[in-house]
Amino acid sequence: MTYEEELLRYSIQLAMLGQLLHSNLITGKEYFLLKQKLMKDYGIKSDLTS
Repeated sequence: MTYEEELLRYSIQLAMLGQLLHSNLITGKEYFLLKQKLMKDYGIKSDLTS
């Protein structure tokens, strides 16, 4: 998988995670923990969305 494809997959998963948070299906703490895991899994070093 290319870097661009991985970045797209990460972006989609992050957007879906945000939807879960805004729909109150997960807590802010769960969102933070899951986002940290996604960042680690995809090798994302910094978070510009905060």
